[in-house]
Amino acid sequence: MANKLELKIKDYIDLIIGPAKKELKYIEINDWSSVSELKSRESEYDLQALLNHRNINALIKLHGLAKEDLKHPTVKATMSSLMKFYNTLEERYSNMEKKFDWTVAFEGEKDEKLKKRAEIEFQSRVLADLTKHKENLRKINFGEESSEVNIVMHSDTPMPFMMREAMEDRYVEIADHMKLKMENETEEED
Repeated sequence: MANKLELKIKDYIDLIIGPAKKELKYIEINDWSSVSELKSRESEYDLQALLNHRNINALIKLHGLAKEDLKHPTVKATMSSLMKFYNTLEERYSNMEKKFDWTVAFEGEKDEKLKKRAEIEFQSRVLADLTKHKENLRKINFGEESSEVNIVMHSDTPMPFMMREAMEDRYVEIADHMKLKMENETEEED
C-alpha cells in the first residue's frame, strides 16, 4: 500500500463521494419500507433503487481501481460509505417483508387477491435487486481484501524448485501458504 493514492483513484473518489453522501442522507431520511400504501412505497423504492444501483456500482469500480490500496484510509472510508447503500437496502427489505407479510395482509379486504399479487410482485422485485447486488458484491468480497493467494504465472508450467526462495521473498503470500500447508501435512501425519 502506498501512502499516497494514485491520481486516478483520488480523482474517482472525489467525483463520487460528494453525491454519494447527499444520496445516502436522502435514503436514510426516506424509509420506503415503512410506507403503507403500495404505490407510494413502490415509487419511493424506484427512486432509491437508482441511487443504490449507481453507488453500489461505484463501490465495485473503486474496488477494481484501488485493488492494491484497499487498506488506505481514504479508500476504506469511501468503500464503507458506499457499502451503507447495500446495508440499508438489505435492512429495509427485511423490515418490509415483516411489516407487509402478504400471506396474512389484506385478508377479508375487497380485491384481496389483487392486492396480495401486487405486494408479492413488488417484494419479488426488491428481492431480485438485493440478490443481484449481493452477487456482485460477493465477487469483490464485499469490498474487503481477499485472502486468496492469486499469482499470475505466464504458463501452466509449475514453478521450478530453484525459484522457490526468490518467489517467497517477492510474494509473502506464497511463503505463508507453504508454511500453512506444511503445518497441515505435519498434523495429518501425527
